[in-house]
Amino acid sequence: MAEEVKVDEVKQTAKKTSGTKTKTTTKKATTKETKTNEPKQRERLVLDNNVILNVQSTTFGKLVYVNTQTGDKVVWEHENEIQQVTAGNLREMKSRQPGFFKNYWIRIIGIEDIDETYQDRTIEEIYKALTLQQYYENSMMDIEDLILNHTDEVPTYLKKMGKSFKTSLIIRCNDMIESGKLDAFSKIKKMEEILGTELGGED
Repeated sequence: MAEEVKVDEVKQTAKKTSGTKTKTTTKKATTKETKTNEPKQRERLVLDNNVILNVQSTTFGKLVYVNTQTGDKVVWEHENEIQQVTAGNLREMKSRQPGFFKNYWIRIIGIEDIDETYQDRTIEEIYKALTLQQYYENSMMDIEDLILNHTDEVPTYLKKMGKSFKTSLIIRCNDMIESGKLDAFSKIKKMEEILGTELGGED
């Protein structure tokens, strides 16, 4: 009878061992749940036509845009002035008057609407949302930096951006000479050669 008792004890021990295997399976399931807590991918920015954006003029003098479909009118009185323009008007501008972007007459500098949806969005994302990404590089250009530090790149921009950009460059160079920002004789001569005109400010 003593030997039979020992056999039962062995069976009970086996059952307990079998139970511990079930616990191991539970741990694996917990590991799978942890993998689901990965950061979500940033959603693509979507701008409906009523969203208002801040748009800056990069053109010397007065600049006027008129939407020929709706009659909406936007006026920038001088360079660097900022006006509010709807996404719908910017899309219409791209479609019917692309020169505003191609010639670097304006640049988008942000979203006017205060909404959580638009917080922390970059200028590049805004250009992509309006399918204007091909003009994003031009919008980030600093004309003074281009003149002072990247003079050799000026001819490339002139070919891409046309006569109005050349006029803006001439005016900016003259302003920089007058203020003393552009005072290196060799740099002034280089810009004169590129622009094909004599720049003011020399004695």
